[in-house]
Amino acid sequence: MLVGPQEYSYLQFDVSSISGGATVSSASLRLCRTNGSGGARTHELRPITSGWTESGLDWSNAPTAASSYDASMSVPSSVGCVTADVTTDVQAWIAGAGNWGWRIADTNPSPPQVDWATREDPSSSQRPSLSVTYTP
Repeated sequence: MLVGPQEYSYLQFDVSSISGGATVSSASLRLCRTNGSGGARTHELRPITSGWTESGLDWSNAPTAASSYDASMSVPSSVGCVTADVTTDVQAWIAGAGNWGWRIADTNPSPPQVDWATREDPSSSQRPSLSVTYTP
């Protein structure tokens, strides 16, 4: 997934196996940077407000993101993995808000671009993951 001054990435996880009445005590998104050039950056995670599909997504039909964000992550300046606290968003999805994932955007409008590993990464330990702790 490429994120940069003019590039967004989109990410979604299925949380439908968690019952609607559950209380999320923590939820953490883990992403791994695969390129090591450039300084540290901050990426914001804005919830998406409408449906989209991976195969149908392009710049001309990108879904709308929320006007504000609850989660962000400090991007490492070299290859490595980081986590973001996404408890607020996941709790909202469990409670019935539409779950269309996040748009990942850089808060700095200048280069460099950051590459995050995708679900197709050869190393399963590098792939994006969502860890949720909840009580039914």
